[in-house]
Amino acid sequence: MKKLNINFQKMMKLKGTSLVLVGTLLASSLTGCSSNDKCDISFKHAHMYVNEDGYVRYIESEKNEVKGCLRSYKYEEIDEEESKLYKFLNSKGLFRIDENLDLVLAQQEANKDFNIYEYSYLFFIKAFPYTGYSWTNDPNRADLTGETKECHYVYQAYNIVVDERGKYVLVPSEKVTDLTTVMEDYPYIKIEYYKAVDKDGIEVSYDADVPEVTVSAPNISGNSCGCDCGCECSNTLRKTNK
Repeated sequence: MKKLNINFQKMMKLKGTSLVLVGTLLASSLTGCSSNDKCDISFKHAHMYVNEDGYVRYIESEKNEVKGCLRSYKYEEIDEEESKLYKFLNSKGLFRIDENLDLVLAQQEANKDFNIYEYSYLFFIKAFPYTGYSWTNDPNRADLTGETKECHYVYQAYNIVVDERGKYVLVPSEKVTDLTTVMEDYPYIKIEYYKAVDKDGIEVSYDADVPEVTVSAPNISGNSCGCDCGCECSNTLRKTNK
């Protein structure tokens, strides 16, 4: 059986839920199911699986691990319709919010508003200097341009409906700042259920802990390319020019 690598300190910070999950994970070796042995549970059922961050979902499987989730001893009886639903949920990588609410609330609490700061840097193409621009969360860099973005986190949940052909269809919620406001109508989330956006709702990315560097003109002897051949320097120019 695969050795469990559990970050107890991290899990214990998440409002107590982690303690239950740790016990559940440690008990996974006691279940009647495994990837090699026949299951001794006689009725149709789904096991609770737990991923490395402590999020749980039910999967109709006898494997010790499915898509990065480890099986626990816990299970529930399901019928044929629930079996179809679980298969759809897991094909889409969905978790129920109510089964993971403490973790979701802890994550929302941890996701504080923040600022990012534009900085400039020098690079060369064919010995010609260019200025590139990017964003950082470090307000003390010497190469900041003075441009700042205020950022916050938004969240998205999902509902499942049945279309006219009897097929399950995934319906996303609007992006919200608190999942509890929509979880009654949209009870599911994907594992990446939040992202950072600016005040206009545009997703942001930034460099964390990137040191300031001095770039010297490169030796371009024999390099007859320029801007459109797909070389590393031309791609840098397209990505970084302001």
